[in-house]
Amino acid sequence: MLKGHRFRSSWARAAYHKMQFDTEHLSENSRHLEWYRLEQPQLLPKELADAFVQLEQDAETEAFLENSYAKSERLLTQLYHRVAKPLLCMFMSVTSANGFLRRGSMFVLSGEQFRRLIVGSDSGDHQQQQEPLFDSLLDLGAGDGNVTSHYAGYFRRVFATEMATVMTWRLAERGYTVVDPITWLPTQPAIDAEPELDAHYDLIGCFNLLDRCEAPLDLLAQAKRRLRPGSGRLLLAVVVPLRQFCEFAPGNRPAQVLAVSGPTFEEQLASLVSNVLRPQGWAVVRWAKAPYLCEGDLYQSFYHLTDAVLLLRPTD
Repeated sequence: MLKGHRFRSSWARAAYHKMQFDTEHLSENSRHLEWYRLEQPQLLPKELADAFVQLEQDAETEAFLENSYAKSERLLTQLYHRVAKPLLCMFMSVTSANGFLRRGSMFVLSGEQFRRLIVGSDSGDHQQQQEPLFDSLLDLGAGDGNVTSHYAGYFRRVFATEMATVMTWRLAERGYTVVDPITWLPTQPAIDAEPELDAHYDLIGCFNLLDRCEAPLDLLAQAKRRLRPGSGRLLLAVVVPLRQFCEFAPGNRPAQVLAVSGPTFEEQLASLVSNVLRPQGWAVVRWAKAPYLCEGDLYQSFYHLTDAVLLLRPTD
């Protein structure tokens, strides 16, 4: 009805577009199938096509979206964030400012989606299990820990790295052990508390960090050294299309460029595997397509990008 209407107020225009966005995504028919399905699977090599795991929107994903809708409707909170964030960014990074304000939490996989990728089956109810499936998880660049929280229960011990000091506070609040962001080794207080700690992990999570770090190839090499020999795995999530950006590097430019190309999701993924992962000594066990969700603001209830989430094993 208002199509083509010219709003006199930018606030009115923003409110109208937000209402349209929410109406579209809150529809009963909005299962967001496009977030998870492949558009051109014929472009994938056979080994990648065979390793694909079809996910779908589930209750945990819906809960995150509903919480995002609710937060975006809190007008006073959103106005406070709109004023406070630019002021905080005068003294700290954007990541730290978000952590300080407790805004912009992320979501990638639910607990059950994680299980399907790691175990390779959707059978069983983790909620009914009394023991974790694995011993140790290291989540790299874990932010405020919200992404980690959805699968942390599968592990007896959870470790995390984060460059932003404020985010390390948020991780500690969740009970995760924050380790050195350069060496990925436990700090002395953690070793004193648990002398049997070693430098190897059953799973290393690297969610949307490869395209945001200065030396992504070094990161892949270091992950191989820190995995438990024989059984350790790397769970890698990469935004596609890939665009490298390093918040803490001079000019925001990475020192190592990833040779990824292609106009489609499928071609970029194939390029990532053949040009980056395979030469670095990694093989794909299973993988899925999933949304990389972020809590929204006054203008939009949530934001999303497209992730390729790959379970990898070392080949050497």
